[in-house]
Amino acid sequence: MNIMIRPEADPKTPKEIVAAFLLEVRSGRHPERASLYLAGSVAAHQVNSENPEVVYRTPQDYSAHVEEFQRYFGQFEFDIVEMIAEGDKVYVRWTQRGRHLDEVDRFLATGLPLIEYTSVVYRVEHGRICEYWLQTDRMGMQRQLEANARNSAMPVSAGSSVVEKSRLQMQLARKRLPFTY
Repeated sequence: MNIMIRPEADPKTPKEIVAAFLLEVRSGRHPERASLYLAGSVAAHQVNSENPEVVYRTPQDYSAHVEEFQRYFGQFEFDIVEMIAEGDKVYVRWTQRGRHLDEVDRFLATGLPLIEYTSVVYRVEHGRICEYWLQTDRMGMQRQLEANARNSAMPVSAGSSVVEKSRLQMQLARKRLPFTY
């Protein structure tokens, strides 16, 4: 189920601000407009069990972050599945569908489909997003990357077989660097 949301001409409520931000910026349509919706420094809580951390992003950093997603996934589809607001906080669940076009977590590009499932709680203060808590199905992404590596017909280098490529990518994955959102 996808939720159809139209950005307000002049968003006022936290829900309107977050919806406009997602549809304009996070969707990849206009990453350069991040400064319209984000505070000068946004605390991005990366909620994961093995290494929770807080990354601070400026609007310019966030624009570059979305452009990085475009490099990895191409012109991806971005669908808001659920949005609930209470006070200054807005919960959002989305899916992002694209193709594996660049190295992700040490997995070479395969061109094969990838889907990301994410839930975020945004906090809005003075009309700007100032903080968020993000959880992404990283295990699901890892499994997709592994399956794509096994199923890809593109060798690692000239003369390498698909089996060699899969083995190399699996070895690299065990030493992978965490992908931050």
